[in-house]
Amino acid sequence: MTRLEPSRSFTWVATGPGVRTTARHLLEELGTGGTRVTLAVEQAGPVGVVVGRFYRRLTERYLTAEAGGIKARSEGRV
Repeated sequence: MTRLEPSRSFTWVATGPGVRTTARHLLEELGTGGTRVTLAVEQAGPVGVVVGRFYRRLTERYLTAEAGGIKARSEGRV
């Protein structure tokens, strides 16, 4: 974890040969008693674009699963 703002966001970074992956998890209070969660992944570096495209579907599946887990946990279903 490279950055933490309690109750607001956290960011982690992983590096490999020619690629740097940054993932952000953001929480936004909606004022209606709800919270919006935004998950983002960025691939950078000399081969980051290629890696990002190659793993795009897998990354999207992981983000969807993670968002579902966060939703279930926050709603007390886990």
